[in-house]
Amino acid sequence: MKKKRKILKHILIYSGIFLICLLFYTGSTIYASKNFIEVTTYEYPSDKIDTPIDILVISDAHAHNFGEGNKDLTQKVKNEHPDIILLDGDIINFYEKNADYLKNMVSDLKEIAPVYYTIGNHEASYISTKKEDLKSLVDEAGGIYLDQDYVDITVKNQHLRIGGLYDYAYNNLQVPQEQYLQKGSYQFLQDYSNTDSFTLLMSHRPESFIDNDEDARWPIDLVVSGHEHGGQIRLPFIGGFYSTHLGLFSDYLSGYHNINGITLLVSRGLGTHEHKVPPRMYNIPEIVKVRLT
Repeated sequence: MKKKRKILKHILIYSGIFLICLLFYTGSTIYASKNFIEVTTYEYPSDKIDTPIDILVISDAHAHNFGEGNKDLTQKVKNEHPDIILLDGDIINFYEKNADYLKNMVSDLKEIAPVYYTIGNHEASYISTKKEDLKSLVDEAGGIYLDQDYVDITVKNQHLRIGGLYDYAYNNLQVPQEQYLQKGSYQFLQDYSNTDSFTLLMSHRPESFIDNDEDARWPIDLVVSGHEHGGQIRLPFIGGFYSTHLGLFSDYLSGYHNINGITLLVSRGLGTHEHKVPPRMYNIPEIVKVRLT
């Protein structure tokens, strides 16, 4: 009996130690998943590019500050010496009282490199409820607002066409494209893809290109997305856990993917909003750096 009690006591002690360690580790990962930033770098080779161009993609900040006045984020971006900065949606939350966070971010980052911005689902809701003109705000802050719109630019003597599209971009095989897509989106994609320049599209929701792989046939060189928060919870050695849009253990929660000739790059993003349950966990906030070569 004494021996059994001793064994039980050891089991309880070790179980308690394990539980304390697990709680500490979980708490520290939640903290790190809110306050640290890492940069993930990818290379994209293209015969349209002669001189390397560095692009930083920032997505899903959800109005979270890294350091006072977001100074840690600004410094992190500055350290990477980007040629172009893309803000790929959900920079603010739908419930914000104002868009000052977005305005300040654009204002700070445009001192480092040109800033191009497109909306995510949170901004779409914010615009519909607050009736605020984010385009004017971004323009006044020194950035370029793109939704169903594009600009042709020259960087290091290389020609790029940068576009932004919040709407879905499916090509449906059963009905003509102009019937399936909203009229403005269809016309935009037709005009946008009609170029010999390198085409770079900000499209916040990756499922626009991956819900039906066979339909993703627009001639676009590179699409950058966010939205999925890397699966919100990432499991060690496994990766993203769950998406309300893409299900369990989807391959498309983050990273680099080729879908019928379109390269899709999905960022885990920087943050998560306060209404999101569970919290971001085992998931360090991410800035994506793309080097066109």
